[in-house]
Amino acid sequence: MTDHEEIMRLQASGPRRAVMLTMMAAMGILLVLLGFQMDGGAFLFKAAFVVIGLGFLSLLPATARASARYLVLTKAGLTDDQGTLLVAVENVRSVERGAFAFKPSNGFLVRLHQAQPRAWVPGLWWMQGRQMGVGGIIPSGAAKSAAEILVSMSPNIK
Repeated sequence: MTDHEEIMRLQASGPRRAVMLTMMAAMGILLVLLGFQMDGGAFLFKAAFVVIGLGFLSLLPATARASARYLVLTKAGLTDDQGTLLVAVENVRSVERGAFAFKPSNGFLVRLHQAQPRAWVPGLWWMQGRQMGVGGIIPSGAAKSAAEILVSMSPNIK
Protein backbone atom coordinates (compact mmCIF):
# COMPACT_ATOMS: atom_id res chain seq x y z
CA MET A 1 0.00 0.00 0.00
CA THR A 2 1.42 3.38 -0.98
CA ASP A 3 1.28 6.50 1.17
CA HIS A 4 -1.40 8.04 -1.05
CA GLU A 5 -3.67 5.02 -1.35
CA GLU A 6 -7.12 5.61 0.13
CA ILE A 7 -7.80 3.98 3.48
CA MET A 8 -11.11 5.66 4.16
CA ARG A 9 -13.34 8.32 2.62
CA LEU A 10 -15.32 10.78 4.77
CA GLN A 11 -18.27 12.25 2.90
CA ALA A 12 -21.90 13.11 3.44
CA SER A 13 -24.70 11.12 1.86
CA GLY A 14 -27.17 12.78 -0.51
CA PRO A 15 -30.11 12.72 1.94
CA ARG A 16 -27.95 14.17 4.73
CA ARG A 17 -26.86 17.03 2.44
CA ALA A 18 -30.46 17.64 1.37
CA VAL A 19 -31.67 17.86 4.97
CA MET A 20 -28.86 20.27 5.88
CA LEU A 21 -29.55 22.56 2.92
CA THR A 22 -33.32 22.45 3.50
CA MET A 23 -32.86 23.40 7.15
CA MET A 24 -30.55 26.29 6.23
CA ALA A 25 -33.04 27.57 3.64
CA ALA A 26 -35.96 27.24 6.06
CA MET A 27 -34.04 29.08 8.80
CA GLY A 28 -33.16 31.91 6.40
CA ILE A 29 -36.71 32.27 5.13
CA LEU A 30 -38.20 32.17 8.63
CA LEU A 31 -35.81 34.83 9.92
CA VAL A 32 -36.57 37.14 6.99
CA LEU A 33 -40.33 36.64 7.43
CA LEU A 34 -40.08 37.18 11.16
CA GLY A 35 -38.16 40.40 10.60
CA PHE A 36 -40.84 41.76 8.27
CA GLN A 37 -43.85 40.60 10.29
CA MET A 38 -42.84 41.76 13.76
CA ASP A 39 -45.14 44.40 15.24
CA GLY A 40 -43.58 47.38 16.96
CA GLY A 41 -40.13 47.05 18.40
CA ALA A 42 -36.91 48.69 17.38
CA PHE A 43 -36.06 48.99 13.71
CA LEU A 44 -32.53 47.64 14.32
CA PHE A 45 -33.93 44.50 15.92
CA LYS A 46 -36.13 43.80 12.88
CA ALA A 47 -33.28 44.62 10.50
CA ALA A 48 -31.00 42.18 12.34
CA PHE A 49 -33.45 39.33 11.71
CA VAL A 50 -33.65 40.19 8.01
CA VAL A 51 -29.87 40.52 7.62
CA ILE A 52 -29.15 37.26 9.43
CA GLY A 53 -31.83 35.47 7.38
CA LEU A 54 -30.40 36.83 4.14
CA GLY A 55 -26.96 35.73 5.36
CA PHE A 56 -28.23 32.14 5.73
CA LEU A 57 -29.74 32.26 2.24
CA SER A 58 -26.60 33.74 0.70
CA LEU A 59 -24.47 30.92 2.15
CA LEU A 60 -26.61 28.20 0.56
CA PRO A 61 -24.73 27.92 -2.78
CA ALA A 62 -21.31 27.79 -1.12
CA THR A 63 -22.54 25.27 1.43
CA ALA A 64 -24.05 23.09 -1.31
CA ARG A 65 -20.72 23.05 -3.18
CA ALA A 66 -18.73 22.42 0.00
CA SER A 67 -20.94 19.58 1.21
CA ALA A 68 -20.35 17.73 -2.08
CA ARG A 69 -16.64 17.51 -1.26
CA TYR A 70 -15.01 14.81 0.87
CA LEU A 71 -11.92 13.96 2.90
CA VAL A 72 -9.65 10.99 2.26
CA LEU A 73 -7.60 9.27 4.97
CA THR A 74 -4.33 7.87 3.62
CA LYS A 75 -1.13 6.64 5.25
CA ALA A 76 0.28 10.14 4.66
CA GLY A 77 -2.61 11.81 6.54
CA LEU A 78 -5.88 13.58 5.78
CA THR A 79 -6.26 14.94 2.26
CA ASP A 80 -9.14 16.70 0.54
CA ASP A 81 -10.93 15.45 -2.57
CA GLN A 82 -8.47 17.35 -4.77
CA GLY A 83 -5.47 15.51 -3.32
CA THR A 84 -4.15 18.37 -1.15
CA LEU A 85 -2.59 17.12 2.08
CA LEU A 86 -4.35 18.94 4.92
CA VAL A 87 -2.72 17.22 7.89
CA ALA A 88 0.28 14.92 7.80
CA VAL A 89 0.22 11.98 10.22
CA GLU A 90 3.51 13.19 11.74
CA ASN A 91 1.90 16.54 12.60
CA VAL A 92 -0.91 14.98 14.69
CA ARG A 93 -0.41 15.64 18.40
CA SER A 94 -3.75 14.25 19.62
CA VAL A 95 -7.26 13.37 18.50
CA GLU A 96 -10.23 14.33 20.67
CA ARG A 97 -13.61 12.73 20.07
CA GLY A 98 -15.23 12.76 23.50
CA ALA A 99 -18.63 14.19 24.37
CA PHE A 100 -17.12 17.30 25.93
CA ALA A 101 -14.46 18.01 23.29
CA PHE A 102 -14.77 21.26 21.33
CA LYS A 103 -15.40 19.51 18.03
CA PRO A 104 -17.85 19.59 15.14
CA SER A 105 -21.06 17.61 15.44
CA ASN A 106 -20.56 13.90 14.66
CA GLY A 107 -16.83 14.51 14.29
CA PHE A 108 -13.50 14.86 16.01
CA LEU A 109 -10.82 17.43 16.75
CA VAL A 110 -7.22 16.97 15.67
CA ARG A 111 -4.60 18.90 17.66
CA LEU A 112 -1.43 19.57 15.68
CA HIS A 113 2.24 20.13 16.49
CA GLN A 114 2.68 22.84 13.85
CA ALA A 115 0.11 25.49 13.03
CA GLN A 116 -1.60 25.38 9.64
CA PRO A 117 -3.22 28.17 7.63
CA ARG A 118 -6.80 29.00 8.52
CA ALA A 119 -9.36 27.32 6.23
CA TRP A 120 -12.99 26.19 6.29
CA VAL A 121 -15.18 23.91 4.20
CA PRO A 122 -18.70 24.30 5.71
CA GLY A 123 -20.11 21.09 7.12
CA LEU A 124 -16.96 19.09 6.45
CA TRP A 125 -13.84 20.48 8.16
CA TRP A 126 -12.16 23.61 9.51
CA MET A 127 -8.59 24.48 10.36
CA GLN A 128 -7.45 27.16 12.75
CA GLY A 129 -3.88 27.33 13.92
CA ARG A 130 -3.02 24.08 15.69
CA GLN A 131 -6.52 22.62 15.52
CA MET A 132 -8.51 20.89 12.80
CA GLY A 133 -12.16 20.00 13.27
CA VAL A 134 -13.59 17.24 11.10
CA GLY A 135 -17.32 16.58 10.99
CA GLY A 136 -20.66 18.27 10.71
CA ILE A 137 -22.56 16.39 8.04
CA ILE A 138 -20.25 13.38 8.03
CA PRO A 139 -21.91 10.27 9.54
CA SER A 140 -20.74 9.73 13.12
CA GLY A 141 -19.72 6.09 12.55
CA ALA A 142 -17.36 7.01 9.71
CA ALA A 143 -15.88 9.89 11.70
CA LYS A 144 -15.32 7.67 14.73
CA SER A 145 -13.61 5.03 12.59
CA ALA A 146 -11.41 7.64 10.89
CA ALA A 147 -10.41 9.09 14.26
CA GLU A 148 -9.44 5.64 15.57
CA ILE A 149 -7.41 4.86 12.44
CA LEU A 150 -5.67 8.26 12.63
CA VAL A 151 -4.75 7.65 16.28
CA SER A 152 -3.35 4.21 15.47
CA MET A 153 -1.25 5.60 12.56
CA SER A 154 0.13 8.64 14.39
CA PRO A 155 3.56 7.99 15.92
CA ASN A 156 3.51 11.16 18.07
CA ILE A 157 0.36 10.39 20.07
CA LYS A 158 1.14 9.21 23.58
